[in-house]
Amino acid sequence: MTAGFLARRALATQGNYRLPPFGALQIRAVERALRLAWQELRASPAVYGVQLATANEVAISEGLLRVVDLLRNQGSIRAFTKDFETPHSDGGLSNYNGQKLAKRPDLSFKLKVNPAPGIHGIQHRLFVEAKVLNGGKQTVGKYCSDGLSRYVVGDYAWGMPHAFMLAYVKKPTFTLPASLDTHLAKNGGAYNVKGAKAVKCTYTTVKPDAFHTTHGRTWTFKDGTSPGDIQLIHLWLNV
Repeated sequence: MTAGFLARRALATQGNYRLPPFGALQIRAVERALRLAWQELRASPAVYGVQLATANEVAISEGLLRVVDLLRNQGSIRAFTKDFETPHSDGGLSNYNGQKLAKRPDLSFKLKVNPAPGIHGIQHRLFVEAKVLNGGKQTVGKYCSDGLSRYVVGDYAWGMPHAFMLAYVKKPTFTLPASLDTHLAKNGGAYNVKGAKAVKCTYTTVKPDAFHTTHGRTWTFKDGTSPGDIQLIHLWLNV
């Protein structure tokens, strides 16, 4: 390898970071892992040191992450164990243009093998942003403005065509898709929503159903090309 090879390779790709999608079975494996981990966390919160009724999203996500890792190590979901690295919460990742350097999605899932040589595999992940829904200040409005919007503006998953939004629902009046549809019907323009309502996900395997929404991204990469739309998979888990 000659001196400067990696720098030249990086320069050649930095203007366009559109990364390949995950396969349907891989997305379904992550969705299933999140559900199974949630069932375990709800059944034995004291074991994992998480008081679900009072904990904030960071504490809940950290507990969920530990259970997900146990599932992976035990091989409970074959495709999940086969394809994915140990899951983790992210440190500082850059936004799409590198002007923000400390973006921290709550969880992310990275394949054991990078999708292809010469691209930035660090951004090739299934990103998960989580929010609590309990009324008061923690509403669907905050779920969208402080969570969903980060995907639309290119802070999170800017090289990917899909990602997850997770909600820890502490108040039963918040339901999916009704609560999300109601908010986006009034505020969809702020999030470049495409389509009138959330659509039931094909990745859903058990209740409660997951739904997805599609959002346009109006920013461009350094070479002027568009990142395309992003599909957000909404999974709401009842506390």
